[in-house]
Amino acid sequence: MRRQRGFTLLELMGSLALIGAVSVVAGGFAFHAKETTELGSLYAGDVAETRRALDAVERDLRGARGVRPGANSLVVVTDAGDVAWKLDGHSLLRGDAVLARNVANFRAERRGAACVDVTIELGHRAPHAARTARVATTVFLRAGAENVK
Repeated sequence: MRRQRGFTLLELMGSLALIGAVSVVAGGFAFHAKETTELGSLYAGDVAETRRALDAVERDLRGARGVRPGANSLVVVTDAGDVAWKLDGHSLLRGDAVLARNVANFRAERRGAACVDVTIELGHRAPHAARTARVATTVFLRAGAENVK
């Protein structure tokens, strides 16, 4: 009589435990990859909004008759009227319209008589983030543009 071949209960339980451990590790990697992809997508959207906002502030400044920089704000005096830029919480507003979200800092500073430096800095999306995205530009004003009170 021949002995039947097969797995013992101990071998079966050991292989199931090994498969379970590998599944847990693979699931953790998949979850982390999904989370990282979502954060990257959100941050890319923040950067795109910030660049569009910087383009808009450049357009406003190029047509300015005067500027009034303040703490987290900027008023641009144009022929059509005043345009107010301000940081409200984490939203950068042009008038009442939100142009960028997740903004940590908005700075506009007059440098000399001819130009304005504008910097927009993004906040962190992840609690362990070490770097911050920042966009900046220098806009040369048209002749005759002044600081306005």
